[in-house]
Amino acid sequence: MNPQPITVTQFVDIINETLAFAYPEVVIEGEVSSFKVNQGRWVFFDLKDDKNVVSCFMTLYQLKLPIEDGMKIRVTGTPKVTKFSKFSLTVRSVELAGEGELKRAMELLRRKLEAEGLFDPARKRPLPTFPSRIGLITSGTSAAYADFIRSSTPASGVWMSCSPT
Repeated sequence: MNPQPITVTQFVDIINETLAFAYPEVVIEGEVSSFKVNQGRWVFFDLKDDKNVVSCFMTLYQLKLPIEDGMKIRVTGTPKVTKFSKFSLTVRSVELAGEGELKRAMELLRRKLEAEGLFDPARKRPLPTFPSRIGLITSGTSAAYADFIRSSTPASGVWMSCSPT
């Protein structure tokens, strides 16, 4: 009995269905290498250990902390074979995994903000002792809005007029 021939696309689809069934979500720990952001929207990097490398992809908005080559991280994602027959991991979340990585991420963020001039003493303004206005930007149905309204009642000595939009 000879197997029925299938197209390359059908084969890749079968492999991806098998991967999605067997491994709908994986958590992998390794060292970042070849980190780059493409077109300000897409993040590409390799995750490696001493023997192997896995290519990773994610969107920039999902990346909640700064990472760079050499950092040890833990990623959660879905394995996939791309249309170019390259094995890749579509990453949903990233967390730091190594000793000292949190400090390193904070230093990266601090350098970035310094480069933007956000720590420049000339930019600093004194805060008023008693603010005359407070703004809350949130959904009118959110818990934050309800908490704000509840805590700004006449019983608390403060009254704010708010209108959800």
